[in-house]
Amino acid sequence: MLNFSVLTSVLFASLFSSQTLITYPLISKLGIAKNRAVNITVGGTMITDVATLLVLAVVVGMVQGDVGLSFWVKLSVSFLVFGLIVLMIFPLIGRWFFKKVNDKISQYIFVLVMIYFAAVLAELAGVEAIIGAFFAGLALNRLIPHTSSLMNRVEFVGNAIFIPFFLISVGMLIDFKVFFNSFETLKVASIMLTASIGGKYISSVVARKTFRFTKEEGKLIFLPTPSRTNEFVVLSLAKIPLKPSINF
Repeated sequence: MLNFSVLTSVLFASLFSSQTLITYPLISKLGIAKNRAVNITVGGTMITDVATLLVLAVVVGMVQGDVGLSFWVKLSVSFLVFGLIVLMIFPLIGRWFFKKVNDKISQYIFVLVMIYFAAVLAELAGVEAIIGAFFAGLALNRLIPHTSSLMNRVEFVGNAIFIPFFLISVGMLIDFKVFFNSFETLKVASIMLTASIGGKYISSVVARKTFRFTKEEGKLIFLPTPSRTNEFVVLSLAKIPLKPSINF
Protein backbone atom coordinates (compact mmCIF):
# COMPACT_ATOMS: atom_id res chain seq x y z
CA MET A 1 0.00 0.00 0.00
CA LEU A 2 2.84 2.40 0.82
CA ASN A 3 5.43 0.70 -1.43
CA PHE A 4 7.99 0.35 1.35
CA SER A 5 10.90 -2.07 1.12
CA VAL A 6 10.90 -5.25 3.19
CA LEU A 7 13.46 -3.79 5.60
CA THR A 8 11.40 -0.66 6.15
CA SER A 9 8.23 -2.71 6.59
CA VAL A 10 9.88 -4.88 9.25
CA LEU A 11 11.14 -1.79 11.05
CA PHE A 12 7.69 -0.17 11.10
CA ALA A 13 6.03 -3.43 12.11
CA SER A 14 8.37 -3.56 15.10
CA LEU A 15 7.62 0.05 15.85
CA PHE A 16 3.88 -0.63 15.87
CA SER A 17 4.22 -3.69 18.10
CA SER A 18 6.05 -1.87 20.88
CA GLN A 19 4.54 0.62 23.29
CA THR A 20 5.35 2.68 26.34
CA LEU A 21 2.99 2.25 29.27
CA ILE A 22 2.73 5.96 30.00
CA THR A 23 -0.71 5.39 31.50
CA TYR A 24 0.59 2.79 33.99
CA PRO A 25 1.10 5.36 36.82
CA LEU A 26 -2.57 6.31 36.45
CA ILE A 27 -3.57 2.63 36.57
CA SER A 28 -1.54 2.25 39.76
CA LYS A 29 -3.27 5.23 41.33
CA LEU A 30 -6.64 3.67 40.55
CA GLY A 31 -5.58 0.56 42.46
CA ILE A 32 -6.03 -1.89 39.57
CA ALA A 33 -2.35 -2.55 38.82
CA LYS A 34 -2.57 -6.07 40.24
CA ASN A 35 -5.43 -7.04 37.94
CA ARG A 36 -4.52 -10.07 35.78
CA ALA A 37 -5.30 -8.18 32.59
CA VAL A 38 -2.86 -5.43 33.58
CA ASN A 39 -0.18 -8.00 34.47
CA ILE A 40 -0.55 -9.66 31.07
CA THR A 41 -0.36 -6.28 29.34
CA VAL A 42 2.80 -5.34 31.23
CA GLY A 43 4.35 -8.73 30.50
CA GLY A 44 3.53 -8.42 26.82
CA THR A 45 5.04 -4.95 26.79
CA MET A 46 8.27 -6.28 28.29
CA ILE A 47 8.57 -8.95 25.62
CA THR A 48 7.70 -6.72 22.65
CA ASP A 49 9.90 -3.81 23.72
CA VAL A 50 12.96 -6.03 24.13
CA ALA A 51 12.22 -7.78 20.83
CA THR A 52 11.76 -4.50 18.94
CA LEU A 53 15.01 -3.09 20.27
CA LEU A 54 16.77 -6.26 19.13
CA VAL A 55 15.18 -5.77 15.71
CA LEU A 56 16.52 -2.21 15.73
CA ALA A 57 20.04 -3.50 16.44
CA VAL A 58 19.76 -5.90 13.50
CA VAL A 59 18.36 -3.24 11.16
CA VAL A 60 21.15 -0.82 12.11
CA GLY A 61 23.66 -3.55 11.33
CA MET A 62 22.00 -4.23 7.96
CA VAL A 63 22.03 -0.53 7.09
CA GLN A 64 25.72 -0.36 7.92
CA GLY A 65 26.30 -3.46 5.81
CA ASP A 66 28.04 -5.57 8.46
CA VAL A 67 25.45 -8.34 8.88
CA GLY A 68 26.94 -11.79 8.48
CA LEU A 69 27.51 -14.96 10.42
CA SER A 70 29.96 -13.22 12.75
CA PHE A 71 27.38 -10.49 13.45
CA TRP A 72 24.70 -12.99 14.50
CA VAL A 73 27.12 -15.04 16.61
CA LYS A 74 28.51 -11.94 18.32
CA LEU A 75 25.06 -10.47 18.99
CA SER A 76 23.66 -13.75 20.32
CA VAL A 77 26.60 -14.56 22.59
CA SER A 78 27.04 -11.02 23.88
CA PHE A 79 23.33 -10.62 24.59
CA LEU A 80 23.23 -13.98 26.38
CA VAL A 81 26.23 -13.05 28.54
CA PHE A 82 24.74 -9.64 29.25
CA GLY A 83 21.41 -11.19 30.29
CA LEU A 84 23.06 -13.75 32.57
CA ILE A 85 25.19 -11.10 34.29
CA VAL A 86 22.30 -8.72 34.92
CA LEU A 87 19.61 -11.26 35.82
CA MET A 88 21.80 -13.59 37.92
CA ILE A 89 24.69 -11.57 39.35
CA PHE A 90 22.89 -8.27 39.95
CA PRO A 91 20.37 -9.83 42.37
CA LEU A 92 23.23 -11.37 44.37
CA ILE A 93 25.02 -8.02 44.61
CA GLY A 94 21.79 -6.22 45.44
CA ARG A 95 20.80 -8.72 48.13
CA TRP A 96 24.24 -8.39 49.78
CA PHE A 97 24.17 -4.57 49.59
CA PHE A 98 20.67 -4.16 51.03
CA LYS A 99 21.61 -6.44 53.95
CA LYS A 100 24.78 -4.50 54.72
CA VAL A 101 23.54 -0.93 54.13
CA ASN A 102 20.42 0.47 55.74
CA ASP A 103 20.81 4.11 54.72
CA LYS A 104 17.94 4.97 52.33
CA ILE A 105 19.92 7.51 50.32
CA SER A 106 22.79 5.07 49.81
CA GLN A 107 20.33 2.40 48.70
CA TYR A 108 18.80 4.75 46.13
CA ILE A 109 22.24 5.72 44.79
CA PHE A 110 23.08 2.01 44.56
CA VAL A 111 19.97 1.39 42.43
CA LEU A 112 20.93 4.22 40.07
CA VAL A 113 24.51 2.92 39.79
CA MET A 114 23.28 -0.58 38.96
CA ILE A 115 20.92 0.79 36.31
CA TYR A 116 23.68 2.80 34.64
CA PHE A 117 26.09 -0.13 34.87
CA ALA A 118 23.53 -2.39 33.20
CA ALA A 119 23.07 0.24 30.48
CA VAL A 120 26.83 0.22 29.84
CA LEU A 121 26.84 -3.58 29.65
CA ALA A 122 23.98 -3.43 27.15
CA GLU A 123 25.95 -1.04 24.95
CA LEU A 124 28.97 -3.35 25.11
CA ALA A 125 26.69 -6.25 24.11
CA GLY A 126 25.64 -4.37 20.99
CA VAL A 127 22.08 -3.47 22.03
CA GLU A 128 20.50 -0.26 23.27
CA ALA A 129 21.27 1.04 26.75
CA ILE A 130 17.57 1.20 27.57
CA ILE A 131 17.47 -2.62 27.47
CA GLY A 132 20.14 -2.63 30.18
CA ALA A 133 18.10 -0.30 32.36
CA PHE A 134 15.04 -2.44 31.77
CA PHE A 135 16.83 -5.68 32.71
CA ALA A 136 18.29 -4.01 35.80
CA GLY A 137 14.75 -3.16 36.87
CA LEU A 138 13.73 -6.80 36.43
CA ALA A 139 16.73 -7.98 38.44
CA LEU A 140 16.26 -5.57 41.34
CA ASN A 141 12.47 -5.57 41.38
CA ARG A 142 12.14 -8.60 43.68
CA LEU A 143 14.59 -7.05 46.19
CA ILE A 144 12.68 -3.80 46.69
CA PRO A 145 9.32 -4.02 48.48
CA HIS A 146 6.61 -2.22 46.54
CA THR A 147 5.46 -0.35 49.64
CA SER A 148 8.96 0.72 50.74
CA SER A 149 10.28 4.28 50.76
CA LEU A 150 12.96 3.24 48.26
CA MET A 151 10.33 2.14 45.75
CA ASN A 152 8.47 5.41 46.32
CA ARG A 153 11.63 7.36 45.51
CA VAL A 154 12.24 5.32 42.36
CA GLU A 155 8.65 5.80 41.15
CA PHE A 156 8.69 9.51 41.98
CA VAL A 157 11.91 10.21 40.07
CA GLY A 158 10.70 8.13 37.13
CA ASN A 159 7.25 9.72 36.94
CA ALA A 160 8.28 13.27 37.80
CA ILE A 161 11.61 13.58 35.97
CA PHE A 162 12.52 10.81 33.53
CA ILE A 163 9.14 10.42 31.79
CA PRO A 164 8.57 14.20 31.31
CA PHE A 165 12.08 14.67 29.94
CA PHE A 166 11.57 11.68 27.66
CA LEU A 167 8.39 13.26 26.29
CA ILE A 168 10.20 16.57 25.82
CA SER A 169 12.96 14.84 23.85
CA VAL A 170 10.36 13.18 21.61
CA GLY A 171 8.56 16.47 21.05
CA MET A 172 11.81 18.14 20.00
CA LEU A 173 12.27 15.52 17.25
CA ILE A 174 8.89 16.24 15.65
CA ASP A 175 8.52 18.81 12.89
CA PHE A 176 4.81 19.53 12.42
CA LYS A 177 5.46 21.39 9.16
CA VAL A 178 6.25 18.07 7.49
CA PHE A 179 2.66 16.90 8.00
CA PHE A 180 1.33 19.73 5.85
CA ASN A 181 3.90 19.63 3.06
CA SER A 182 1.80 17.32 0.90
CA PHE A 183 -1.27 15.11 0.92
CA GLU A 184 0.96 12.03 0.65
CA THR A 185 2.44 12.77 4.09
CA LEU A 186 -1.02 12.92 5.66
CA LYS A 187 -1.95 9.72 3.85
CA VAL A 188 1.07 7.83 5.19
CA ALA A 189 0.48 9.18 8.70
CA SER A 190 -3.19 8.18 8.60
CA ILE A 191 -2.42 4.65 7.41
CA MET A 192 0.23 4.19 10.08
CA LEU A 193 -2.03 5.53 12.81
CA THR A 194 -4.87 3.26 11.72
CA ALA A 195 -2.59 0.22 11.51
CA SER A 196 -1.08 0.94 14.90
CA ILE A 197 -4.30 1.49 16.85
CA GLY A 198 -6.18 -1.15 14.87
CA GLY A 199 -3.51 -3.74 15.52
CA LYS A 200 -3.56 -3.00 19.23
CA TYR A 201 -7.34 -3.26 19.33
CA ILE A 202 -7.35 -6.61 17.52
CA SER A 203 -4.68 -7.97 19.86
CA SER A 204 -6.68 -6.84 22.90
CA VAL A 205 -9.78 -8.60 21.57
CA VAL A 206 -7.79 -11.79 20.93
CA ALA A 207 -6.27 -11.62 24.42
CA ARG A 208 -9.69 -11.03 26.00
CA LYS A 209 -11.19 -14.07 24.30
CA THR A 210 -8.12 -16.24 24.89
CA PHE A 211 -7.96 -15.58 28.63
CA ARG A 212 -11.75 -15.20 28.99
CA PHE A 213 -11.60 -11.69 30.37
CA THR A 214 -14.61 -9.44 30.78
CA LYS A 215 -15.25 -6.58 28.35
CA GLU A 216 -13.96 -4.12 30.95
CA GLU A 217 -10.72 -6.08 31.30
CA GLY A 218 -10.42 -6.19 27.51
CA LYS A 219 -10.66 -2.40 27.45
CA LEU A 220 -8.07 -2.30 30.22
CA ILE A 221 -5.70 -4.25 27.97
CA PHE A 222 -6.32 -1.98 25.00
CA LEU A 223 -6.19 1.47 26.63
CA PRO A 224 -2.53 1.48 27.78
CA THR A 225 -1.10 -0.13 24.64
CA PRO A 226 -1.68 2.46 21.86
CA SER A 227 0.83 4.81 23.53
CA ARG A 228 3.03 5.56 20.58
CA THR A 229 5.46 7.87 22.31
CA ASN A 230 7.99 5.12 22.78
CA GLU A 231 11.71 4.62 22.97
CA PHE A 232 11.80 2.70 19.68
CA VAL A 233 10.67 5.77 17.71
CA VAL A 234 13.38 7.92 19.25
CA LEU A 235 16.14 5.34 18.82
CA SER A 236 15.11 4.62 15.22
CA LEU A 237 15.38 8.30 14.34
CA ALA A 238 18.73 8.56 16.10
CA LYS A 239 20.35 5.35 14.88
CA ILE A 240 19.21 4.88 11.28
CA PRO A 241 20.43 7.28 8.63
CA LEU A 242 17.78 8.45 6.18
CA LYS A 243 18.92 6.78 2.99
CA PRO A 244 16.86 6.24 -0.18
CA SER A 245 17.60 2.52 0.10
CA ILE A 246 15.65 2.40 3.35
CA ASN A 247 12.73 4.19 1.71
CA PHE A 248 12.00 6.49 4.65
